[in-house]
Amino acid sequence: MSVDNQFEPLLSGEVLSVDESTQLLIGNRTFRVDEFLEVIRMQLEGLEGWNQDKNGWFSEKGISAEVLRFTAKGWQKGTVRISLEFVPEETETQKSPALNTGGTSPEQEELPIIGMMG
Repeated sequence: MSVDNQFEPLLSGEVLSVDESTQLLIGNRTFRVDEFLEVIRMQLEGLEGWNQDKNGWFSEKGISAEVLRFTAKGWQKGTVRISLEFVPEETETQKSPALNTGGTSPEQEELPIIGMMG
């Protein structure tokens, strides 16, 4: 599966931390998703021709739109909005096959109770 298919939208209150060299529009390395989207919206509001209707791009509701997708046979009506997406890096435990072949993860296995006498 390609990385593109693993991206998931971030919720507005979730927090990002980026490298200082990649900071964009916000003076902090750590910020909430909604703060970042608000700064982008405010930057765009300064452009000529901006109006209240265009704020919908950044709302939960979005704006009415049509899309011509690779998988569709024509234009599809719907709604679009601007959001941020994230895909986690694979950790060593995600990359290597599980050593346990019993069908349960190590977290699901019962641990023996030591030092208890009945």
